[in-house]
Amino acid sequence: MGIIAACGLLACDARFADLRPADATGTLPEDAGAPLEADAGRPGQDAGSPADGGPGLDAGPPLDASPPLDASAPAPVLVGSFEGRGGYDAAGSVTLAPAEGGGLLLTLSDDFASAAVPGPALVVTSRDRLGTALTDADTLVTRLGADMIRGPGTFSVPLAAPPEPAWVFVYCEPFGVETARARLEPR
Repeated sequence: MGIIAACGLLACDARFADLRPADATGTLPEDAGAPLEADAGRPGQDAGSPADGGPGLDAGPPLDASPPLDASAPAPVLVGSFEGRGGYDAAGSVTLAPAEGGGLLLTLSDDFASAAVPGPALVVTSRDRLGTALTDADTLVTRLGADMIRGPGTFSVPLAAPPEPAWVFVYCEPFGVETARARLEPR
């Protein structure tokens, strides 16, 4: 039985609010001012106002009073220092900052150095350990060539915002080994 059919048979107790944003002129869509229909209430209960025992239009839990997120606010600039992992040496620092036009840029410092392993890759993630395999929570930024495991570099990161918490790894893909990691924190 589909969700809609089940909902109809069980008399859903759903409440809806018009959350559409105002258009660029600051006005709401034409039908936004139309009154909402009264809450259907629970099975066996008549809809109505709180005065006559019905749930009224305001029934439901109070809304969170925290301010709305500003999607246009730039992501914070995050920085971290690399540490070696699994017996490998690492040095240098990394910065994750908003890119012009959207997305993020990952920048390796002049003194960045990582172990020479087959198939090194830069990974941004919210996980503090990658283990032996990458998951959907991990973002592969780039695969590093032999000439890229030392010295500066800047790479586009296909994320709108950094994960929370944010970590950057140098990861040996063929063998599933972490060789370096940096915890990123606001500058």
